[in-house]
Amino acid sequence: MGADFTHRTGLQVGVNYLTYLGDADEDDKPYEQLSLSDRDNLSLSVKYAF
Repeated sequence: MGADFTHRTGLQVGVNYLTYLGDADEDDKPYEQLSLSDRDNLSLSVKYAF
């Protein structure tokens, strides 16, 4: 999910959020098998065109 905002002066700001919708609460599995349990990501981007 994300959003981009553009201003008339050439400034653009974007925010994106990505989440993994699987079951992250798997206490009985070893650490090596929990590779998908922590994949949330938040990004912010700023661009300026002149």
